Amino acid sequence: SALQRRMQKTTKDILYVTENAADVIQNLLKHRDDSPIGVRVGLKKKGCNGLAYTMDYLYPEYVEAHPSRFGPSSVTQHGVTVFVEQDAFMHVVGTVMDYQIDK
Repeated sequence: SALQRRMQKTTKDILYVTENAADVIQNLLKHRDDSPIGVRVGLKKKGCNGLAYTMDYLYPEYVEAHPSRFGPSSVTQHGVTVFVEQDAFMHVVGTVMDYQIDK
């Protein structure tokens, strides 16, 4: 039936992490002494009408202290986990997290 076909569709990841970005994140996490479990992406208000993306290390204590900020919004790709805070979810759905060096 149509309902069964819809239920069998695979879900897409919130965002896509390229191998370059994953390599940089893994390197950053590896050199921390305080054992973060991944990185988190959020938003903060910037200026009159603007928003800025934030990215920070994520620790288990932070998740325990702020459980409503996360929910099921995370993606694990290329060996790294990126958690997306609920307020940033609609702003990052379908985006690509990449890292490149420009000359």
